[in-house]
Amino acid sequence: MDDYSLPTDAAAAKSVGEVIEDAPLGAIHVWTLIFCACVAALDGFDVLVMAFAAPVLAEQWGLDSQRIGFLLGAAPIGMALGAATIAPLADNVGRKQLLMLACGLAGIGTLASTWTTSFWPLGATRLITGLGIGAALPTLTTLTSEIAPDRWRNFFISIVTNGYSVGTITGAIIAGGIIRGWGWQGLFWLGGVGPLLLIPLLWAFLAESPQYYASSHRAGSKENLAKLLDKFHGKAVAFRYQEGKTLASENTLGVGGLLTGALRRATLMSWLAFFCSFFVVYFIFQWIPTIIRSAGYSLDDAFQASLVASVGGLLGPFAAAGLSSYISLQRSIVIFFVMGGLCTALIGAAGQSLELIVALIFLSSFFTLGAEMGLFMFTARLYPTHARAGGVGWALGAGRLGAIVGPIAGGFLIGMGWGVPLYFPLFGATLIVAALAIQMSRFRGDSFAT
Repeated sequence: MDDYSLPTDAAAAKSVGEVIEDAPLGAIHVWTLIFCACVAALDGFDVLVMAFAAPVLAEQWGLDSQRIGFLLGAAPIGMALGAATIAPLADNVGRKQLLMLACGLAGIGTLASTWTTSFWPLGATRLITGLGIGAALPTLTTLTSEIAPDRWRNFFISIVTNGYSVGTITGAIIAGGIIRGWGWQGLFWLGGVGPLLLIPLLWAFLAESPQYYASSHRAGSKENLAKLLDKFHGKAVAFRYQEGKTLASENTLGVGGLLTGALRRATLMSWLAFFCSFFVVYFIFQWIPTIIRSAGYSLDDAFQASLVASVGGLLGPFAAAGLSSYISLQRSIVIFFVMGGLCTALIGAAGQSLELIVALIFLSSFFTLGAEMGLFMFTARLYPTHARAGGVGWALGAGRLGAIVGPIAGGFLIGMGWGVPLYFPLFGATLIVAALAIQMSRFRGDSFAT
């Protein structure tokens, strides 16, 4: 281990993590939060831009529900591929460089969608968009986590992840006006230009992760790390530099290790819960505008329902977190999944009352997203430190599979003639399955039931 310090007092040298922990909140934290939240917001908009355009495309292109379902599922497929194949490159090229690449993919894919005139080209551009979004989301969380002191880490991550909801809410608010003024292509123009304009700003103002420099074998990493840590404190600091050591290597575990001993049941049940939750959430958010429009309501009504769903999804996690401070995390997740399942099922019994439909959509999103955010905390607490990254990664992989299947399955059910009274109870029952899975996991959120 080498001492690389400014000043040169070896006794004062700290580890990189200690330097970050001791740093006061400053400009480097603010800029990281702003730009990471902006990337998340643009990603949230780009994920749902297809949902906003789907009712119009169905009418203009004469697309049936199965083809709409595939278009809605194309971005989630790309997201799964991007998270699995592109996001890991951040350990080699850096978090900042990877985010700029992800913005480029998402922007180019969304912008290219404006020139498509048929089903297959649009599906291809949506897949490209998904690749960028899938690469960006885990990298945002990683960079934010590595910049933040431990005492602020959860708060910083919550700000960044809520940027995604801000993007979906913004999209729902402006979608109607943009479509009326510039057609469905206007939505894709906005969703494409935004990430591309953000790239030079990220290059100029976003800091790289100090943990990346600390683990990098690239020439100049030690010097870059020294300069970056100086910015955290506003002065030269002494630190210990251990070349080639990575945090990731200490926090990985193969899938086999997740399926042994007491972890086996809890791991499998958490995978099932993630799949069910993402399955329903992506169906609701992707299909609600088209369902409302096809029921005879206006586009503005359709986008209002999407807005309400996004607001419910933003508020639900706060309520679930509050409840979990009074009862076990496991029980709070179960309660929210059960309530989400009931509200989702009741949408099928709301008849033609738009007000009742929208109210139930809000409650469904509120409870389901609240439970889903609880799942992330549940899974993080389930595994010891050395297994946490692998455990959460595999659980999220199961969720991404549900995100792909949900919109596509919805298209097939609607195409088969299933009406609202049938498929919403089915999706509601899926959330009850998620609740049962968490109950059967035997993990309370801090210990295993005996």
